[in-house]
Parts: sequence; C-alpha cells; structure tokens
Amino acid sequence: MHDYLCAVGFSNVTAGQEEDLIKDVVSEPSGRSITKAGGITVAEFRKEYGALSGVAVRGEFDEDHHFRVWDYYPYFSGKEVSTKEQVSMERHSNRNSYAGILEDVRIGATMVFFLQNLVPYIRSQKGNMLDDKTLEGARNVTLSCLSRKGTILLPVERTEAERRKEYASSMDRNRLIAAAREGDEEAIENLTLDDLDLYTSLSNRVITEDILTIVNTTFMPSGIESEEYYLIGEITKVEEVINPKTQEKLYELSVNCNGMKMDIIINRNDLLGEPKVGRRFRGDVWLQGEVDFG
Repeated sequence: MHDYLCAVGFSNVTAGQEEDLIKDVVSEPSGRSITKAGGITVAEFRKEYGALSGVAVRGEFDEDHHFRVWDYYPYFSGKEVSTKEQVSMERHSNRNSYAGILEDVRIGATMVFFLQNLVPYIRSQKGNMLDDKTLEGARNVTLSCLSRKGTILLPVERTEAERRKEYASSMDRNRLIAAAREGDEEAIENLTLDDLDLYTSLSNRVITEDILTIVNTTFMPSGIESEEYYLIGEITKVEEVINPKTQEKLYELSVNCNGMKMDIIINRNDLLGEPKVGRRFRGDVWLQGEVDFG
C-alpha cells in the first residue's frame, strides 16, 4: 500500500482493492506515454481521479505485448513553474524511477523530488536509463506535494512596511547566497555574520514568543525518505475537489514557501482546521516534480 494514496482520495484501499485500482488505471487510462529504453518498451499509464490528481502505473511490455507492472504511485500535478535551476537526476537504487535534485537560493538547501515525467526524461536521453545525470542549463521545474497530515495555522500579523522590509531582506540574502556559490569571499563572510546575528535574535525572542510567530514559512527534510519534507507556507489559493470514485473530499492548496510557489493536495479528513487564503499550512509532504526537458 502506498503511504500517500489517501492524499488523492483512496484512504480506505485494502490489499485486494489495490490490485483492482492498478487494473482500473491500466485498462481505462486518462493518458499514457510509451518509449523504448535499453531494449525494452517502457510505459506509464495515468488515470485522473480529479482535475490534477490521480494514480500512475509504470511498467514494461514484454515480447508478447503483455504489460508487466513495475510500481504505481499517486500523483498531483502542479499548476505553475516553481523554480528555474539546474537539475541533476539520480536513479533510485531499488526501483525504475528517478529523483530530481536541485538547489534554489530561496529555500537555502538541496531539494530532492520524485520525478513524475519519467518517459519524457528517457526520450531526452535517447532511450538510456542512466544512474546519474546532470542536465545542461537551467530547467523549468513544477513542484507539487502530497500530504497525509496537515494543520492550518493563523497568519503572522505584519504591516505592509514590514512585508516590504522582509522581501527586501530576502532578496539581499538571495543575492549573497548566489555570490557565495561563485566563491565570493566577502559574500561568504557577510552571510556568516548575518547568521550569527539571526541566531542571537532568535535566541532572545524564543524566550517570550512562540516559534510559529517568529518563523513564517519553512521547508526542511522530514523522516528517512529523501523526498519527504516538513513545510510551512502561506496559502494563496484554496480549491475543494471530490474523488469521483470514492467521493472523498480533498483540498488543493497553493502556497508560498520562502518565495517559492508550490501546490499541495491533502484529504479533508487529514487536515486539521479550515484553509483560507492568508492562513498558513503546516504539514509533512512528499515532494514531486515535473521537469521541462525541452
């Protein structure tokens, strides 16, 4: 059973129903993609159980044109480009899938995501199933998240002047990080001093303030899986959808996390609180991504 099936409206699927779900996707897909890779025919079948979400099944066709399933996963397609950075691809050690790896100065850490569009990647590499590959040039990456547990937080009260100051400070820090990546010693020194000042300020504030009033958004690794993260982001859009097969209600949330736009899907039963624009989402997520391979 996949841990994140609940996020797309399949929270009560049993082992026997899991096989029926896979058969349903393969026999009546909403879309499919096929390519040759290393002498085999790789295929992915997708079936939407919502406007942007559903279940995908990957596998290969044998010489008799019988489809052999590799694995399946729930998916949620993001609505807009999240970042434009260079991406490295790394093959998972225990399955025929890939993780995308990138660094964005707004997050300030390496981001690892599950690659959704496997077949276009294989095509772009002329049918090679590579273990590691750094793609040339910046790429448009659309990120999305599936969550199985979340909480709605009230917003941090800030004036317009405070928002502008925070934005300017964030832009200055991003420029310093970009310069430090290029080996600028002065930028590295300034970042070190800024971090020391920030540490001192936070140490003083946490004595009298709640941490969630100090930290407005955050994005950090969570658990043992490299693609799972703990996220806090400001909600910019809310949509309620229904899985037509199970009639389970889901929330599709667009959030701003450290200046990066991401879309999240979560089962209504797994979300504590009422999501509204301006409030914040906090929860554990599985990060997925679609890369523009040109």
